[in-house]
Amino acid sequence: VLLEFKEYATEVDVDFVRKAVRAIGRCAIKLERAAERCISVLLELIKIKVNYVVQEAIIVIKDIFRRYPNTYESIIATLCESLDTLDEPEAKASMIWIIGEYAERIDNADELLESFLESFPEEPALVQLQLLTATVKLFLKKPTEGPQQMIQ
Repeated sequence: VLLEFKEYATEVDVDFVRKAVRAIGRCAIKLERAAERCISVLLELIKIKVNYVVQEAIIVIKDIFRRYPNTYESIIATLCESLDTLDEPEAKASMIWIIGEYAERIDNADELLESFLESFPEEPALVQLQLLTATVKLFLKKPTEGPQQMIQ
């Protein structure tokens, strides 16, 4: 089934692809034994670098992180490589949540959040609220100069 979803995720129809990626995520969340294989498939899809696939995969991975905290954080570096492709509010908010949640494991978490802060006034409320939450989490987890400057 997973290979079938992976194949669907490389189709041309954007809505169909998004549903296929979401289905992979649901499999990971509902079937713990399949979660690792689902994560591998999602990472393969991210490496294809198709914008809408990457964004949907990041949204799904955030949900997987919530379901299995502290289990798959080794993939965060790969996710951070895709920051420049994010333009949809839900994908941005998901990535910001990941950065805030795992700030102590990301060396440049303050720089990553700062890149989102540059467009803060233009962002939708969903992204703004997630940025505020992630910045506070960063400050609590790494109370250094970086987060203090961002808060000001």
